[in-house]
Amino acid sequence: MMKQSAVYITRCDIGWYSKNANAYLKPLEIAQKYRTTLCVCKDCRVPREIEDQCEAIVRFGGLRGLLKPHNTLNAREGGLLFTGFDFPCMYKAWQLKKKFGCKWTIFLWDPPSLRWRDGLPPLRWAIDAVFRFFARRCDRLMLNIHPGLLDEIGYKPREGQLELRMQDAWANAKCKIENVKMESVPYEYDFGVLSNWERGKGGPLMVEAMAKMPGKRCLWIGNPPRDGKVRVGIEFAGRLSQEEAFARLKKCRVLVVPYLPTRALKWNYPLKLYEYLQIGRPIVSSDNPGNVTIAAKYPGRITLFKSGDVDELTAKLRSE
Repeated sequence: MMKQSAVYITRCDIGWYSKNANAYLKPLEIAQKYRTTLCVCKDCRVPREIEDQCEAIVRFGGLRGLLKPHNTLNAREGGLLFTGFDFPCMYKAWQLKKKFGCKWTIFLWDPPSLRWRDGLPPLRWAIDAVFRFFARRCDRLMLNIHPGLLDEIGYKPREGQLELRMQDAWANAKCKIENVKMESVPYEYDFGVLSNWERGKGGPLMVEAMAKMPGKRCLWIGNPPRDGKVRVGIEFAGRLSQEEAFARLKKCRVLVVPYLPTRALKWNYPLKLYEYLQIGRPIVSSDNPGNVTIAAKYPGRITLFKSGDVDELTAKLRSE
């Protein structure tokens, strides 16, 4: 049977992301299931694994190229449309849906307009209003994020529109994670964090916690603070390849997810929690709703602390 045709529209630089990331996995999934035209900006790096499975790749010249009225991006009557939650891509898909009658799916794995989520409320309200506009017009809404986000946005999916997932990279990995042995091995650091340095991702919170535990050492893998200041007890490794990052995390006694309950982060199912689970070290995580859901799926593997509470974080780190 001939596969159905599909168009996947994205402005993401797919090749920049880890193979575990949704920005990588979503176009790969669609290319494997359908005769897919992948529509990307001219500078996007398309990994060979995805390129080889696509029927065609169409490149557009930036935002203006994407939104040109005559740019149909190989959409066909009776075909399927797929986008993430980028507003220009959603706008283009809506126009194509109206023109060709295509069924349109939105993948949602982060809050819309993530970088503005924790800003001024009027801006967030405007972002949510735009998202509700597009969500009402799509045929399927597929979440890889805690559904509490939709309550915050104020969108109630119609019957049959919503599909809930967690992290697709580990959809079939439960046995693999559950069978990881919690070995007692020599370690070089007391604590390890895999994250870019941000307030919302718990950077300053870890500084406060380390100040309460003199002599302890924390390894932070990811973009360091931009001010160049020394944080006592924290060593910054910078950005590392995934293989090297995991090798170094194995040398940490406890792995930490110190995310604060910000609007940008609290609903996510963090990739790093699944990655930590495969390393086989004790894990301490904030009790954001997404983290709580993952912890419940793997009982006994993740110790939760009250998000943003440095005293509870410190106590849990000491007890592991």
